[in-house]
Amino acid sequence: MNRLSLLLAWRYLWGAKTKRSVNTVMIIAFIGIAVGACALTLTVAIMQGFEHVTHEQLQSIHAQVIIRAYGNPINMQTLTPVLQEEFPEIAAFAPSALQQVFIKNNTNDEMSALVGIKGIEPAKEAKVTKLEQKLSMLPDGTAPTLTQLLTNNSIIIGEKLAHSLGLKPGDTITLFYAPHEPKRKKITLAQAQATIAGFFSTGIEEFDMGLIICPMQLFNTLFPDNGITQVHVHLQKEASPEKLIERLRKRLGIEVYSWQELYPALVSALKLEKYVMSIILALITLIASMNIISLLLMHITQKKADIAILQAMGMRSRQVKQIFFVMGMSIAIMATIAGIIIAIGLCYLLQTYHIIELPDIYFVQHIPIHLTWNSLVYIFSLIILISFVAVSSGLSQAESIDITHVLRFNG
Repeated sequence: MNRLSLLLAWRYLWGAKTKRSVNTVMIIAFIGIAVGACALTLTVAIMQGFEHVTHEQLQSIHAQVIIRAYGNPINMQTLTPVLQEEFPEIAAFAPSALQQVFIKNNTNDEMSALVGIKGIEPAKEAKVTKLEQKLSMLPDGTAPTLTQLLTNNSIIIGEKLAHSLGLKPGDTITLFYAPHEPKRKKITLAQAQATIAGFFSTGIEEFDMGLIICPMQLFNTLFPDNGITQVHVHLQKEASPEKLIERLRKRLGIEVYSWQELYPALVSALKLEKYVMSIILALITLIASMNIISLLLMHITQKKADIAILQAMGMRSRQVKQIFFVMGMSIAIMATIAGIIIAIGLCYLLQTYHIIELPDIYFVQHIPIHLTWNSLVYIFSLIILISFVAVSSGLSQAESIDITHVLRFNG
């Protein structure tokens, strides 16, 4: 592309302001692409925000990879050296065990519903899940740790469960559980005392209302024959969960799965919504970019005499097309940048001031925003590609000009 084509393109572009019809179409084309870019950017940011928040909430209680032996106890003495020596992509792992108990507030006679009790090793659990980040603040305003709260017979429970039972930190509750007695036909409930050390809030109803967490020492006291039922695994940053899961399944011969497999419908729905909304808005942007075709056709029609003179002076058809290509792509690029900047500003307002509140069915109380540079590059490239197709299809009119006819009757 030579300098003459660029110079003429910019002169035609800025000279369009003096011609009302062309200027109007140019403004419409600019606004249409800018609105499309803004809508696409904002939608992607919100969809990624919901996906990011949902993943974050679920990972507060689930690890990246979970190992389970089909409900049977896991021999940690055998498994530990295998994970440490044969899988360098594993950053940390933590055992856990799960059972069910009834709990009762000692200040009244009401029995709660059946809840799950999960035994963990606090120091190891903090390395594989984000549960520690979901703990409620202590009365003095400091952030507690799992190691600090889970000692001896202390437990932590969900905030919603605590509120429904009228519990507060320091209260003592009674745990009713069924000890393992294979020879007896009747089920008898044993009981043990536990102290509420703190609360957690994951934002997930099934956990906040139906789970209590205790140290593994207490769990083994209640269920000495249960053993370890799950191992939570956290990966190195560069590791691939899919490849590790496949290798672990072949090596161990037991259940190995990612946390996404626990919620397949939810994960698929979030992806589908993001992709479908992006495609719909991309099509809207395509329609908006069609205004550039109208603009180029109008401009080519008005500049027939100039085009004929330039070609008579030796300018090739390719160079003439470059003039109007630069015009169309300049409008598309400036409109796209303007739309993305506006969308970033709206994202900042939504994230900072929480203008729109959401009902309790969502994992978050306000519209979440998550926008990355990769997303911005993708959006910019997509709109420019759409505009490129629209501009290129509108340049065919420049090749159909009859130089002789124009110079004879319009020169």
